[in-house]
Amino acid sequence: MKKLLSLLLAVIMLFSVMPVALAADGYKCNCGVTPIIYVKGRTNIYKDRYSELNDENMAETNLTGDKEELIKSALNIATSLGTALLTDEWDEYCDVLLEEVTPLYDQYKLNNDGEKDEGSKTGIDPNWDVENIIEDYKSKGIRTGHTGNATYWPQYMQFQYDMRLDPRENAKDLKTLIDATKELTGHDKINIICRCEGNVILNAYFNMYTEEAKQEIESVIMYNSIASGAEIADELYSNKVDLDADAMNRFINGFLDTTPVTELIKQTVNVLTYSGVIDGALDWVEGIYDKICLNLMPRLIREIFGTCPGWWGMVSPEAFEDAKAFVLETDNADGKYDRLIEKIDAYNEYKKNARGVLEQLQASGVKVYVIAKYGEQIYPVIEDADMLGDGVVSLHKQTFCGATTSEIDTTLDEDYIADRIEAGFGDYISADKKVDASTAAFTDHIWYIKNLAHHDYPWSVEFMMCDILNSGKYTTVNDLEDYPRFIHYEETMELIFNFTEPALVGKLTPLTEENADISKDTTDTSSRFAVLIRFLTALINFFTSLFTK
Repeated sequence: MKKLLSLLLAVIMLFSVMPVALAADGYKCNCGVTPIIYVKGRTNIYKDRYSELNDENMAETNLTGDKEELIKSALNIATSLGTALLTDEWDEYCDVLLEEVTPLYDQYKLNNDGEKDEGSKTGIDPNWDVENIIEDYKSKGIRTGHTGNATYWPQYMQFQYDMRLDPRENAKDLKTLIDATKELTGHDKINIICRCEGNVILNAYFNMYTEEAKQEIESVIMYNSIASGAEIADELYSNKVDLDADAMNRFINGFLDTTPVTELIKQTVNVLTYSGVIDGALDWVEGIYDKICLNLMPRLIREIFGTCPGWWGMVSPEAFEDAKAFVLETDNADGKYDRLIEKIDAYNEYKKNARGVLEQLQASGVKVYVIAKYGEQIYPVIEDADMLGDGVVSLHKQTFCGATTSEIDTTLDEDYIADRIEAGFGDYISADKKVDASTAAFTDHIWYIKNLAHHDYPWSVEFMMCDILNSGKYTTVNDLEDYPRFIHYEETMELIFNFTEPALVGKLTPLTEENADISKDTTDTSSRFAVLIRFLTALINFFTSLFTK
């Protein structure tokens, strides 16, 4: 019996490694399941990537550090601010603010050339180095990343990268992984899913290896893409700062969850917005900002993100020259940023071609899909904060400067809608009258998901992408009954697979007239009565929760 079991185990082991062995020897797989490489968004940067990778080791912020030091820093900033307010002399305040804030990110920045210093230990988890991903794949087979992915995507690998670095360097690593995946699986073609900053890397790959991509990519899904840039980067880097009370109100209401405490906070902000208190406070803050911005902001950006070519990948082509002049050229008389500028100039040419290269790929037979999000207030510190988007980037840019949209608090003009309907494009107008999809690139291959924030990646969308890729054809928004062009998202936490904790699953349903007005935004400054009732209701619920515990 032992000999028989040993023989069976030997046979099983032989067949388990045969596909990889054969693939390395030119084997062509006929399993019918195209491998997927998932190019993820930003990952953690660590001060010492070879030590324990915990919160204290994270390089992006030292806010988890010594509380006494943080309190001391806050007091220094407050003291210098008080002196500046009394004397109207702001240079010392700028110096103190820079001195106290930049150490919070002291391990994040790169050198003036936009590179890691020789011997620097900062970076991502070494397990995500492309060589280690490939070796792990060779030894274990499929790298699932999440347990459930093995069920839905049998041939699946993740690609992570150091977002700070030149996107072109990360694109070379992606190309290495694509080549290795083809060799190890025996497939000629690869599917790629990318999200957020991953689209910056993928755009570099498409521009650098256009002809190869036409041959080796079967499908690509661009998920809440910033390949065409993001307003938050455009305007902070270009000094187009604007603080708006209504936008701040919507942001706080949409950002906070719904508990008695947070609901009271939301409605308190709503009252203060309606009464004009927040507007007056923001005007005061803007007055101070106007006095310090030229002295402080270029230095502050350079000391945190401004030397990272990857972050420059988020700046749109139309904002790029202004941003470069404001952040880098104000301090480049001696040419110390010339090599960095050379890097970001080169990638900016790829950004200009983000839509064009996708159109080339589509024309060659690559299936190009886009999944975009909207319904969240963009961070309310920039002039274009009211553009319809997902909290970080507008829907317009996510659709490669294509879709026509209203602002977040309005709808498309009624005459415009009537003209589009008369022209035969009524089906492209969203039920909430905020989006005209007919003007976007890849028109019938873009899905619009309402009320899904940029930073949320629920399993329901993962399942949706799986269905799109597995449809067996170039799927359109009319092919999958559960996933029409416009989709409504509802947040849910559920136990799935063998997870021990509830996961963000979410519910996707068609966007209709019945659910078109549903939103996490509970702001209402329509009348004194409405504001007062909402505030009193929140106040009563808060005190009720205290006495019912």
